[in-house]
Amino acid sequence: MRRHRSEHGDTDQASAIRRLCLQTGNSDVEVYPASSSATAWTMQLVVPWPDRERVCRALRRIGWRVEQGQGHLTVLGWSAKALADRLRLLHLACADLRQSHAHSVHTALTIAEDHLNPDRSAPENEIADRACAAVRGQLHWSALVEEADGITRHCTDPAIAATMAAIIEAETALTSLIIEHVRVARRAVEVLWRCRHTTCGALSPEAARSVAWQEALRLVDRRPAAA
Repeated sequence: MRRHRSEHGDTDQASAIRRLCLQTGNSDVEVYPASSSATAWTMQLVVPWPDRERVCRALRRIGWRVEQGQGHLTVLGWSAKALADRLRLLHLACADLRQSHAHSVHTALTIAEDHLNPDRSAPENEIADRACAAVRGQLHWSALVEEADGITRHCTDPAIAATMAAIIEAETALTSLIIEHVRVARRAVEVLWRCRHTTCGALSPEAARSVAWQEALRLVDRRPAAA
């Protein structure tokens, strides 16, 4: 059953904070909406100090203001500085992924070539799925999108609201780039498979890899220019 969302989304925010804490490996975190404000939460942590530090960093990375107390953390609404830091990190992530398609193609082709050996023959879809899974696993920037899932972002301060809008836009761009990396990886495997199975040995393994590499990266070349 969906929980009621207040005007400020405090119930949803508390649930999002619980989930974010669980992702850091802390299963004993309790989150209580603070009575003084609908945008403040107090978290009682029955975990060692190093874990508390990790949770604190994760919460600040979302854009919240976090204060540390004796055995607990207090989330006190949005922080303009923390939000600006998140936006810079998202821009860095997007810039990195725009320039690293070749690395994803290399990963996909290496896995595909390993499974195309006669001793390890496997169906095309299975090889492509394995390659795509490996590429997803190396795209660590995806955590920036996943950690913000379910978080309600709203603020009446115009400057903070503008930063939030820019963050959502950057997260959307990052999600698209992650999808693009996986699509490029799958294309590389599909072309390599066809080169190795339909040319009856006319292409050497090196030539097949080169064709697959070029065809995969053409997907990036054909994408619309970024605004």
